[in-house]
Amino acid sequence: MTTKGITYTEEFKKIFIAENVNDKLPRQIFEECRFDIDILGIHGVHSSGNICKLLHKEDGIVGLSDARNLNSGRPLTKD
Repeated sequence: MTTKGITYTEEFKKIFIAENVNDKLPRQIFEECRFDIDILGIHGVHSSGNICKLLHKEDGIVGLSDARNLNSGRPLTKD
């Protein structure tokens, strides 16, 4: 967690998807994983949950991986 945002682990995202498929609500999943809902805010919980579901829907389990270190920064070579 930084002042600019929150990065969830791949493990948490997988847990979220597995529990959500079993009809658990996002708030319940976050609380069971010991997140403080008062800090995140209910809007933050729902938007984070929606992002996880969208990534999973588009690319499956691979979509939940943190690929920032693979796709960030300046290109190594010029075109």
